[in-house]
Order: sequence, then structure tokens, then C-alpha cells
Amino acid sequence: MKSITIQHRFIIFVVLLIYSKLTMSAQMNLSELFESSLPSIVKIETFNAQNTPLATGTGFLISPEGEGISNLHLFKGAHKSQITTSNGKTYLIKDILYKNHSIDLVKFLVINKSNVEFSYMKLAKTLPKIGDDVFTIGNPIGLDFTITNGIISAIREKDGYGQVFQTNTPISAGNSGSPLIDMNGIVLGVITYTYTEGQNLNFAISLVNRELSIGFKKLDITKLPKEVIIASPDWIEDAYGIVRGFHAGMCENWRFNLEYKRNMKNFPDFEWDVYTIRTGKNISLESHVQGYYEGDIVGTTMMFATHKNMTYVISYGLDDTMHSNKGHSLLIISRITNGNVEYIFNGMIERKKLDNPNNRYFEEAGNSKVSILVEDKWYVRKIYIEDNYNEISANGVTFYINPYEFK
Repeated sequence: MKSITIQHRFIIFVVLLIYSKLTMSAQMNLSELFESSLPSIVKIETFNAQNTPLATGTGFLISPEGEGISNLHLFKGAHKSQITTSNGKTYLIKDILYKNHSIDLVKFLVINKSNVEFSYMKLAKTLPKIGDDVFTIGNPIGLDFTITNGIISAIREKDGYGQVFQTNTPISAGNSGSPLIDMNGIVLGVITYTYTEGQNLNFAISLVNRELSIGFKKLDITKLPKEVIIASPDWIEDAYGIVRGFHAGMCENWRFNLEYKRNMKNFPDFEWDVYTIRTGKNISLESHVQGYYEGDIVGTTMMFATHKNMTYVISYGLDDTMHSNKGHSLLIISRITNGNVEYIFNGMIERKKLDNPNNRYFEEAGNSKVSILVEDKWYVRKIYIEDNYNEISANGVTFYINPYEFK
């Protein structure tokens, strides 16, 4: 019996020793993962037009060129936004490659004048298992680059968000946009929200096999005429949300809107909303125009088909409180070809009052490539587009808009 007891004690000792080494190894792995992940984590700061700080949060880089991901809500009202890496280097955000209101995500690109090759993180291709260890690195309440860890508590489907990971990993204000990382250093999701009516009920939007590209494309600003003024080149979310929303909705539902108008052709006094002039004749185009306003922001979104396989969606928005002498307006232009949407202009343009002998109030906004004629500040009457996509609009075409109402 005595020898059996000794054997048992020996076995217990070996098991405890192995467990101790495994525990130390796990602790070392977390430390190593922190060190390897840290260079890819960034602090995000946003500012208004007066350079007053608005918000602070977290993001992470996903390419050596400086593409990154964070939460969209961090950028609400931002005029300028920047990232700071763990080594203290600061880079301005240059372009927005993707944004999605419903899942609160934004994908950005920083200005990289020195052609720095950034450290970056890979996105997961397979789902984690419930109970898997995870961790995050963020900037909670000003404590920059803090690591916390936990487990995957559940995998859920959340209305408006899609797939989300519930985790008990502790988070605080400033962790918004932080990556939820597995023990292989792969990003599973983005920390987005928490339930305050419990403890450690935190949620990350899943990035597993999620597409983060919508073909968002802007004109090369350096090649535009000098009269084009981009007031806020790194905008993400601003007062013109209603205009951007109408534009995105029109692009997404362009077929439905055209079909809706076609079904009204048999109504008395029906006419398409947009026409052009060819060889001295008015040529009506299949089209739809919507005017709208929210607070001080007034917008018009227009869609018209120039031929069977090409449709333009154009949105014009202005702040009604701004005087024309110093006013700028938002202009967004998308081209839809064979069902594919491509943004070809997205920026702020200067508008100016035109002299008119008939005492009618006209303003013009745009440049030599794109211009809009507006009557009484709100009503778009004419659009000129010079688009090198094909021969139809390469030489410049003027489109006229019939009277419409605001709703």
C-alpha cells in the first residue's frame, strides 16, 4: 500500500508540474500575443471644424499600406480624424473605403507620405468555438493600449448587426473599435457595444468572412480644376447624413424606383422627371427625383438612365443657414453600369450666386467637369456632366430637371 501511495503521489506531482508549465506557457503566449499585436493597434481621435476634440477610440490596421477598421459612431460630426500608433507616430485619415451604418463599421486609409510598411492583423476565416479564449487591446478611458482577456461566451444573431460574439472580456469607453483577437493572433470581430444591466456582457461584430468593400471610389482630387473645394477631405460622418442615406438608398434600389415610375406612365399628366436636348428636341429620360430636408439640411437625389445599361444617381445637399457667398454644398455622383454601382465624385463644392435680369435667384455649384444650377437655393434645375466613361457623356451633356416638391 505504501508503494502505491508513493506512485500516486508521484503521478499527482507530474500532473501538477505539467499543468503548471501549461499555465505558464499560456501566460507567456498572451504576453507574446500582446507584443506581436500591439504595433497593429491604433488610437483614433476625431476633431470638429474648430479642431476641438470630439471622440477617442480604437482601431486596428489590416494592410501594410495603412488600411484600418473601427466603429463608425466614433466619427460622428468629425471634420478631421487621425490615428496614433503604439510608438507615438500620428497619421491623418485620408480616405473612406467602406462604411456601414447598420453594423457600425468603417474601413479607412491613412495618409502615408513616407511609404511606411505598417504592421497589420489578419481577419478570421473560421468561427471560434464557445469557450475559446480571446483578448482585446484598446484605449479605455484614456489608458492607452490596455490588454484585457476573456472567453467567447456565446455566438448570436442580432437584428441589424448580423452575427455577433458575446464575450466577458472587460471593456470600457475608449474600447469602441478594438479588435477581438483569438489565441492565434487573428481578429474575430470589432468591439462595438455592451449591456450595462449586467456584468461583462460585451459584444463584438463578427468579421469572419465579412465583405468590407462596396466599390467606393472618388475622383483623383489632384486632377480636378482649382475651383473644386473639398472642405473636409477625410469626412466620415457629418451633418449631411440624410443626403448620403438617400443617395445610398437610390443606388441600392434603382431598379425598383424606375419600375415604380414606369407603372405610373398611364396616369394623366405623367412625365419623366429628367430630360435632355438632342438636335433641338426634348428627350425624356427614365428618371426619378426626390427632394427632402432634415433640420437645416436640404437635399435632392436624382436618378436617370442615359441608355439601357447606364444610370446616374446624383445627390446635392446644402446647409440652408449658410449664405451663398461663403457656402459649400455636398455633391455625390454615382454611375451604375450593368447593375454595378461606382462612386465617381464625393465631396464639397463651392456655390455662388448668378446675376439674373429677371430677378430670379440662381446659384451655380461645381466645376468645369460637373456643375449644377439651383433656383431659390433648394431646387436643382440643370446638371452638366462630363464623364469619360464612354462617348455618351465624354463631351459633356446637360440634363434638365422638371419642377418637383420637397417631402
